[in-house]
Amino acid sequence: MNPLTTHLSSPWAVVAGLLAGGVLGVWLPEAGMALEPVGQLYLQLMQMCVLPIIISAVTASIARLILGDSGAALPRLALVFLAGLAATAAIALAAGLLFQPGIGLGQDQRVFLANEILQQDAAATGQPAPSLWLLAQMVIPANVIRAAAEGHMLALLLFSLLLGMGLGKLGGEQSLFAVGVLDAFYNALVKVMGWILLGLPFGLFALMAAHTAQGGLHMFLMLGKLVATLYGVALLVIAVLTLLIARRTGLGPLAVLSLVRQPLFTAFGTGSSIATLPAALRVAETGLGLSRQTTQMVLPLGVSLYPLGNVVHVVISSLFVLQLYGLPIGLQAGLVVTIGGILVACAMSGAPGIASMALLGMLLAPFGVPVEVAIVLLVALDPVLDPVLTVVNVYGNMGAAALMEPQQKEAHHG
Repeated sequence: MNPLTTHLSSPWAVVAGLLAGGVLGVWLPEAGMALEPVGQLYLQLMQMCVLPIIISAVTASIARLILGDSGAALPRLALVFLAGLAATAAIALAAGLLFQPGIGLGQDQRVFLANEILQQDAAATGQPAPSLWLLAQMVIPANVIRAAAEGHMLALLLFSLLLGMGLGKLGGEQSLFAVGVLDAFYNALVKVMGWILLGLPFGLFALMAAHTAQGGLHMFLMLGKLVATLYGVALLVIAVLTLLIARRTGLGPLAVLSLVRQPLFTAFGTGSSIATLPAALRVAETGLGLSRQTTQMVLPLGVSLYPLGNVVHVVISSLFVLQLYGLPIGLQAGLVVTIGGILVACAMSGAPGIASMALLGMLLAPFGVPVEVAIVLLVALDPVLDPVLTVVNVYGNMGAAALMEPQQKEAHHG
């Protein structure tokens, strides 16, 4: 590896790109906005290989599970996902009730929300109304190629799971040959992603400049209590995940943070769990020492089925809106927000654009509060909240992969 490649691959180059982009966006917002197309182009370049990586990784890992008669791994993975989602929702609920981000808003904040609602009313005309049927259509597509083109992650995961199960049940040489082809496909795409990631510092510079230029700091000041609560819970979840991964791998907490810093910085800069997946897969295998079988199964599935950051966002944002309208939050409301928040958080991962915003409105509809406020929260706060919540999504998946490793892994590292 030549010196230039070494420097560009360094996590510190990623940090430098993020910081420089943030400074440019604050000091010269016009220049920051001008860089937005460059950042979006780089993000598209990163995402180009990710959907094929997800399909090949999930299909091959499920097929290998069935061929190896290790079907017990899937129920265990479901248990890990459910426990993690429930624990995160409970932490977010407790924080939202304790800090009450929707109570005590000043006149400026209320005027700001009212203006944003009017803008979103104008922007949302002609969009399809949210419904469970719309969500079901996203999960079960008539055309999987079209689903891939539109970025419907839940649909792709369902297709990959079914294809993997079918390959596993074939048995014999056919299955082994197909899994080998998928592995070769996966390895080639990961190598291509390695080349693309050499441009990461420059891509993050452009993306961060555009994010801060769009008024991220202004949103932080206007709704500081809500943002501070969300960031506080996100940092708490990150700390818990660090201790969990350290315990499972036998590494120290600081060593874990050092190893995972590149995918976490990438998640912070891109705001995309999908774009960060290749870097997370590589670090989980080569850095944390997790098996390829585990990482290929857990991390792609976790992108849609284990979004801890989305759970934090949905639960606290829902409490914010209920508190904003002075509605009492008893046991029943708490259960609706917690359980519904988990379902909505997972659905948001597979619902692009306005549909993901409308899903939070569906959760709040039984309380009789305006759906527009929920949409406003997701749109207006997106530049501020997306970075840290994506970090939680990515890191949560790595934590789930660590929990899925066999027990002797601890002894090995210990």
